[in-house]
Amino acid sequence: MKRVMAIAVLCLMITVSAEGTGKKKKKKKDEAKKKDAVPVLKDAIEILKKANDAAGAVKTVSYDFNFLPTGSNTLKVPQVDGKMVIGGLSSDGLPSPMLADLTTRRVGAQIARHYLLCNDTKKYVMLDHFTKKITEGTDKKAYTFGIHALKHVIMVEYLYPQPFRDEINGDKAKLEGTETVGGVECYKIAVTYKGGAGKSIWWFGKEDFLPRRVDRLEDGGKAGPATRSLKLSNVVVDPELSDDVFTLEAPDDYRKGTVGGGRGIG
Repeated sequence: MKRVMAIAVLCLMITVSAEGTGKKKKKKKDEAKKKDAVPVLKDAIEILKKANDAAGAVKTVSYDFNFLPTGSNTLKVPQVDGKMVIGGLSSDGLPSPMLADLTTRRVGAQIARHYLLCNDTKKYVMLDHFTKKITEGTDKKAYTFGIHALKHVIMVEYLYPQPFRDEINGDKAKLEGTETVGGVECYKIAVTYKGGAGKSIWWFGKEDFLPRRVDRLEDGGKAGPATRSLKLSNVVVDPELSDDVFTLEAPDDYRKGTVGGGRGIG
């Protein structure tokens, strides 16, 4: 009987010891998590300044995008989805070199249209998979009507050294909490620009401060308010790019298109 009691006491001691060790380990783990946790910022201007530094340091970037017009823009501006690779900026304010894979849809349209736009700084190419045409040239005119969709999906703030100067110096910047965009937790900041230059809402990654979404708010006049919303996902900064990433070859059955020809995109 004494032997049984001794064994029971020993088992209890081992259990208590194991529980104590487990609690110590958990405490250390929690302390490590707390130490590594990203501090939550409360000041909108401080966040904008960090975003200015982070985006301004980017040399090349790739991302998936979704552009969605709302309000009075719905009928006149197409929705655009796809992927963008940007290798720099040209003097005309467009990415160069660049590769853009665009799929456009208009409200009420039954068919989506698919385009590839590309340039290697010397040769500009557009492949229209809907009409099976290829258009080539030495400047952005080769993009023909594709340029209209392209402009909606360029996050231009990745192309400039001081991309958020206007937001930092605007009339008002307000932190509106946090939201998740493309799987990334982001700060949400509403901005009113100087001199009645409009309003926008920005979403910046809490850890890297890179822009993940922008809603540009428009008055719309008699047509009513409207928004142009660009959301990014799978953002990769300074990706490794192959030598031929900014070149396109058309399939054998594609015809030559006319530079500057065609109807509006979508």
